[in-house]
Amino acid sequence: MPTKRTGNDVITKISLKKKGKATLHFASAKKITLSENAFTDFHLYEGKEVTPLEMRELLDAASLDDLLAYAMRLLTHEAYSEHDLRKKLWDKGADLEQSRKILFKLKKQGLIDDTLFAKSFADDLADLRLYGKRRVVYELHKRGIPNAIIESLSFPREKELDKAKRYVALLDKKNSRIPNAHKKQKSEEALMIRGFDEDVANEACRFLTPNDPKAELQRLERDYAAAKTRYSRKYTGYDLSRRIFAYLIAKGYRYDDIHHLQEKEKL
Repeated sequence: MPTKRTGNDVITKISLKKKGKATLHFASAKKITLSENAFTDFHLYEGKEVTPLEMRELLDAASLDDLLAYAMRLLTHEAYSEHDLRKKLWDKGADLEQSRKILFKLKKQGLIDDTLFAKSFADDLADLRLYGKRRVVYELHKRGIPNAIIESLSFPREKELDKAKRYVALLDKKNSRIPNAHKKQKSEEALMIRGFDEDVANEACRFLTPNDPKAELQRLERDYAAAKTRYSRKYTGYDLSRRIFAYLIAKGYRYDDIHHLQEKEKL
């Protein structure tokens, strides 16, 4: 038990654990587990009286050990920017000083490096996810990467175009049922949302495969019939024709094809 006169506690036992950790057992029944490095920072032995100030220091060291171990576990699964790892530590309960110490140690060991993180993101992850330059810059800003690092990155146009063309190949399959008149526009919009510059998106869309005109005409006829069934419940004559026309235009069909189909209906 802590002594009544001084409030000190006594280490009754020190047990060594795996990976060099040591658990301190106190007369008060309190236990504190420290890493090997933290343990050697203190002059600890069985029978030692520990003052309240020393106890707080030991508890702080144990807490720092736990937070450092948490950060290391995160880094074994994926790379983090300094900003994002700091936020993770804060969410885990770390204070400003604890997060500062942990980040300093990890940077010293080369386990976090915003310059390498940004370059890897721009070169590798963006290539895997097919992100354009503007999306890469946005994502790096979101992760707290300093402007100076972002501005040092290069985005060769040929590499941007290669990524855009690969994304176009995916869009080709996704938009295989979209009318040709609408397909290029939707693909360009998708590429720009993905972060590609307009000129890159435009050039990449030249590699789109046009849908089969006969299959497209068949889809138009099906959509026309569906629209007619839907709107004829409420509209007739000119109003019905106008509603059907607007519906089909919105789906991306060509004006001439719709007009021709409507004229056929009148015969």
